Amino acid sequence: YGYLYWDRSFEDNDNPNTTEHRINEQIYLKHTAGKFSFIQRLSFDHRWIDNKTSYETQSRIRYRFHVKHPINNAFYLSVFDEIMYNLDGFEFQQNRLYGAMGIKLSDKANLELGYLKWSFKTRSFDRLQIGISIKTDWRQKNLNPNI
Repeated sequence: YGYLYWDRSFEDNDNPNTTEHRINEQIYLKHTAGKFSFIQRLSFDHRWIDNKTSYETQSRIRYRFHVKHPINNAFYLSVFDEIMYNLDGFEFQQNRLYGAMGIKLSDKANLELGYLKWSFKTRSFDRLQIGISIKTDWRQKNLNPNI
């Protein structure tokens, strides 16, 4: 489940202060070839959008192709492209093209500095991003038997 509160006024005919509730399903495939790591993700979003002036439901399909390549034990390069289509009329919605340099902080944490080209039907944005990824494993058993 996802919840968003955002300003969509940069898109033609969109309203600012949009609230969105989202449920999604996804298929995630990961494989390697040499030092390259390939990740493919196919997602289906079921969206409930409140524009303050109207309420709508939408379905969207997303596909992401992601490649990572280590430079050494600490640094890596990361590139992905994710395209999204609204399924109501199969209409292009947005594309995200991203490239970054990352550093492995630990076995469970990474830091990335990257560039994102975020394109919509009517506009595109250039963004510099700083991201922190933390891997969690909720399957681990309780290490303290007294709790």
